[in-house]
Amino acid sequence: MEVPAFSVRTEHVPDIDDAYQFDKETTLAIAAGFAYNRRVMIQGYHGTGKSTHIEQVAARLNWPCIRVNLDSHISRIDLIGKDAIVLKDGKQVTEFREGILPWALQHACALVFDEYGDLFTGDNDSDQGDEERLVHVVEGGDSGWRVGYQFAPRGNAGPWNREKLWHPRFATQAAYIIPPVCNIEDGPSGIAYYPGTGLNASYAGMIFITHFKGSIARSGIYGYTVKPQGATYAIADARPVLTSALPTDVKFGPDGRLYYSDWAQGWPKSRRGRIYAISDPKHVNDPLVKETQALIASDYTQKSAAELAALLGHADWRVRLEAQYTLAERGDASLPTFASVAQSTSAPALARRHAIWGLGQLAAKNRAALAPLHTLLHDADAEVRAQSIKVLGDRYVAPAGTAAAGRAPVEFDEFTRALASDDSARVKFFAAQSLGKLHRPEAVPALLAALRANDDVDNYLRHACVMGLVGSNNLPALTAAIGDESRAVRLGVLLAFRRLDRVEIARFLDDSDPLLVREAALAINDAPVEAARPALAAVISHPVADEAVMLRAINAQFRSGHAENASALAAYAARSDAPAALRAEALAQLALWPAPPARDRIVGVYRPLPDKTRDATVSREALGRVLPSLLASEVPESVQVAALAAVEALQLRTVTGLLVAHVADARQPAASRVAALKLLEDFADPQLAASVAAAGASDSPELRLAALAAAAQL
Repeated sequence: MEVPAFSVRTEHVPDIDDAYQFDKETTLAIAAGFAYNRRVMIQGYHGTGKSTHIEQVAARLNWPCIRVNLDSHISRIDLIGKDAIVLKDGKQVTEFREGILPWALQHACALVFDEYGDLFTGDNDSDQGDEERLVHVVEGGDSGWRVGYQFAPRGNAGPWNREKLWHPRFATQAAYIIPPVCNIEDGPSGIAYYPGTGLNASYAGMIFITHFKGSIARSGIYGYTVKPQGATYAIADARPVLTSALPTDVKFGPDGRLYYSDWAQGWPKSRRGRIYAISDPKHVNDPLVKETQALIASDYTQKSAAELAALLGHADWRVRLEAQYTLAERGDASLPTFASVAQSTSAPALARRHAIWGLGQLAAKNRAALAPLHTLLHDADAEVRAQSIKVLGDRYVAPAGTAAAGRAPVEFDEFTRALASDDSARVKFFAAQSLGKLHRPEAVPALLAALRANDDVDNYLRHACVMGLVGSNNLPALTAAIGDESRAVRLGVLLAFRRLDRVEIARFLDDSDPLLVREAALAINDAPVEAARPALAAVISHPVADEAVMLRAINAQFRSGHAENASALAAYAARSDAPAALRAEALAQLALWPAPPARDRIVGVYRPLPDKTRDATVSREALGRVLPSLLASEVPESVQVAALAAVEALQLRTVTGLLVAHVADARQPAASRVAALKLLEDFADPQLAASVAAAGASDSPELRLAALAAAAQL
């Protein structure tokens, strides 16, 4: 066995113990984990040297190794991360410090591939009323989640909940995201895909997900199967596989049995965890199961090319994949084998897919391995065409002299033809995606035509076309399409501008379609596209009836940071035709003006402004100019209370006359009169006694109670 090693030691490589005695079988298991990037579980009693054995193997390979003891002294924040007070430029600031898990693996999640090479995952919720999701992961996709939503500045997960980003696709949903296939049960913690052998035919194509809910009665393993729907999938079936258990993970063993780890009961550590196996009694002694077990245990390096070629079509994907990788490791010698299987229309469909992927592996070092794929672009099997186009795009390298001569590569014609005329949405998907990898500006017309033909029916195909536009990067052609009569074309261009960080996206704020206006606002604030921020801020002067747009316009004014921006926030708060919630938000941002938070108020991610403090006089003057109108009796209570909260935050002590009058005005809401009285108390205003007397004589129980508390301070 050859195990990769690092040439340079780092601070995280353990020290070598020259006297350490290795156990052969354990060492081979650990080495296999390093060599093949596989998880290894070592079992044994406490203190028997399990961790030390791993460290000593790592020490000799120069592999960085971090040891984490999962005992009663470690908490979730140690693993995930926490806010910490640090010194920067001589000042104390709060910033997020990653825990060991994000540090070690920035995007940790359980993943499975299906027979089509598609990637699926079960994504957890944020415990804020949202639901878990089954996600079809595609290259360049965005599921919509941002870490800032976990503790959103405006609460309740921010846009994640308010804009229903976690829902399956619906008509008015944000277009920049790839929505889930479906929502699933709570607490997904482990995932596995049926390998093809072991159970019975009813489990074919099933994704097994463990759902840990802290209660045996509510937890278990669910099985999900999907069916093709355009370039993606729709849920075909979802059903419980195991109930009345508390599983944390699930995997298939070489013996065909489904193994799951069981927590026992509740959330605290029970110290009674165990491993169970699920099998079908009718298939335990199935010859195919026994054959698969023997094949998995066998030495593939000793098999001939013919044997491995036959195994590319085996019923179990673990066998198929091992055969593919073994052939690929043999290099160019396997090119004829892969080509023969891929081009054989009589070969099993799965064998042909693995052969195509194998050619892609060989092409990393030898572009000649791509030649057989060109002949497959007219194959009768749509999946053969799709996978061939995908591999050709993934492995494309511009031939020397092509760019200088201005000649388009042969792949350009092949991909554009498939995008325009193939009857398979998956073929079109990979054709659009692969066109982007050619980086040819002349691909834009074909991609725009595909967007027009799709007419937003298939959002995965739209995404692939957008990725193609981004890769083609033909700004003149994209700019010319801003005014295209097709809404689908305009949306595709907008989404491309978002990814390209182009100021031209601001022109969509004037689009005739309200949803495109919203999409542009989301891009400018959330991505962000900073150069377009002034255009978004300007929307506040001609408001639209869309909360998502106006929240971001308000935020753009706040982040712009000039005196005219503070005045614009105050003027919007004073508009009687604006929704009360948005008026209150403008006031809340005005209150934050002197000390801008480091996190964006909408998305919640760390996005500090250049100036950590701003002149409070600017916001005080802006608020002071509109405060009389904000405290008028016809103004909604929530707006009045937000205005008075801003007065308190900004310490606007020059308006006490207004506060006294507000306390005395019986037409005003009780909540705002109480807030005004408390401000007079906080400001130690000379007129406090008179206001306390007026409040004490009012008909409002809340105001009389507040007067009683204020009187104690006189």
